[in-house]
Amino acid sequence: MKEKKEALLRKRRSELRYECIQINENAIQHKIKKENGMSLLIPLILYCICLVLSLIIWIEHWKRTMMIAFSIAIVFKWLVIDKEIMEESITVISNLGIQLESINRNGSSSQEFIDRKKIKQVVLNEVIQSFKVIYCLALVMEGKSNMILAFPNLNPRLEMLKPIFATTHRMIFNHIARN
Repeated sequence: MKEKKEALLRKRRSELRYECIQINENAIQHKIKKENGMSLLIPLILYCICLVLSLIIWIEHWKRTMMIAFSIAIVFKWLVIDKEIMEESITVISNLGIQLESINRNGSSSQEFIDRKKIKQVVLNEVIQSFKVIYCLALVMEGKSNMILAFPNLNPRLEMLKPIFATTHRMIFNHIARN
């Protein structure tokens, strides 16, 4: 049983791909991408069932019920399928700061820029979450009690986080030390 759980965890984590892009001498981007979309198989099947049921009900002339079923299918697709995070990235610009970005399955993205002067420390943190250990790259901010996570949704492996941590720490704090 324990071996099955470990194999499943390794399989889930192997769905992530790490990519490092050197933009110029002062900027580097680290991307974590979700490779396999099979985690959406069950929601996609449920979505198709809702659409088929709405079609059947429409054929039977139950327009009100059909509209409710169709609306549920559309809302389900929007809430579950389109909102899945497929890619997260951290772009480190040594003299400016860090930009965090998340991209959803539907292509929409959200960005957050953090000024380097507000970053107190970059840390690799260990989080225990219901019988498993998750590692995360976090930014400790000046004057704030909460940390900002670099990859809050995809939970990359420690092996992926180590080079990201090293370059982020070096680019942010070596620049400060030189000034």
